[in-house]
Amino acid sequence: MKIYKKIISITLVFVLIFTGLPNQLINFNEISNAYADEITSAIDISYDNFANTENLQLNGDSLIVNNAIQFESKGAAGESAFTKEKVTLGVNSSFSTAFSFRNISPSYPSVGKEGGFTFTLQAVEDTVTTSNFQDENISPSLSIAFDINYVTSKLTSSLTEPLLLASLAGFRVAQEPPIRCEISATSYINGDYGGWISRQNIDCYNVDEETPEYYNIWIGYDGVAKVLQLLSLDSNGNYTYSSYELDITEILTNEIFVGFMGSMGDAENKSEISNWYFKNDLSLVDEKLVDADATLLTDDVLLFENSSLDNVTKNLNLPTFGQYGSTISWESSNTDVLATNGEVNTPTTEQGHKPVTLTATISNGSAEPIIKTFAVTIKVKDEDLAAADSDWLTDTLVLRENND
Repeated sequence: MKIYKKIISITLVFVLIFTGLPNQLINFNEISNAYADEITSAIDISYDNFANTENLQLNGDSLIVNNAIQFESKGAAGESAFTKEKVTLGVNSSFSTAFSFRNISPSYPSVGKEGGFTFTLQAVEDTVTTSNFQDENISPSLSIAFDINYVTSKLTSSLTEPLLLASLAGFRVAQEPPIRCEISATSYINGDYGGWISRQNIDCYNVDEETPEYYNIWIGYDGVAKVLQLLSLDSNGNYTYSSYELDITEILTNEIFVGFMGSMGDAENKSEISNWYFKNDLSLVDEKLVDADATLLTDDVLLFENSSLDNVTKNLNLPTFGQYGSTISWESSNTDVLATNGEVNTPTTEQGHKPVTLTATISNGSAEPIIKTFAVTIKVKDEDLAAADSDWLTDTLVLRENND
């Protein structure tokens, strides 16, 4: 069986070479899936931008703008971009994807309007489109909608009272509550948006403060644990994360089209997707979760009741799991004064202050572990130093050459 798979893989390589297809966009290699029980063909879809889209089925007019996919929610027909051929999920249906998008609001957004796009896995066809998030004709499918909603900010009581008094006094109050944009990620199956299974807030901001920055998204499905994960990162370095149990095998087969559907709703906003990556293993998500947990593992996390790492006299907090599930293991260069569980044994005055190097290894799934070091100084306790000074300060030392 392995010989046949190797022959198939070699044949695919020659087909890609001699047909001139851009093999940097979709690669099929025979590798060991991170969570699979046997060797499977790995799928690696990679678009740093969308200058070349010949392997994508684009359904809509002028979807590519400045080498990015751009959907406009204007109440017209929906649009989409899917792989031309079905792709194969991992043996246990595991997959991971990553992409960046930004919202471009209209000059004068209307409160109550909704727009956005979805990342979708579906087994219908590569030309499927919809103008609404709710469309049960898109079945079987798994979608994560990135909803854009425009709402009115509620004035706080501290602002409402002065405005009311000014109005009663005959002054013209031109200030209106700012319109806010709410962005959320909503997961649902078989086009049933109303029966969503998970919703995660990504951002909320005043429209007049909108920036051209992108949101970075990672989505992964662990077919062993049967858990779908979503991690987002905004331009300010803020993460949001959610995970929930789901058995994809009850919804989809292993052969599916994968891509985006957009131009949904009538908010007249634009959703721009600048890049896209997809693999039939968890590596894209694992790598980012390790990176996120390493970033969040700071001095402040370790300090506990200490003021700084160069003045440690009490136990440290050495977590064994990161905020996003990564495993953290610890090594200490001097376990006599600092154990790997964070327990501190302060040195004596004779021993003096002790420098220690703490090494954290952060790992998650198939990702390359990240190693992070912390320089720590275990100090002699102040009371021990005071006691030693007291013992040193004797009558003889004070008297010097005096007799009494």
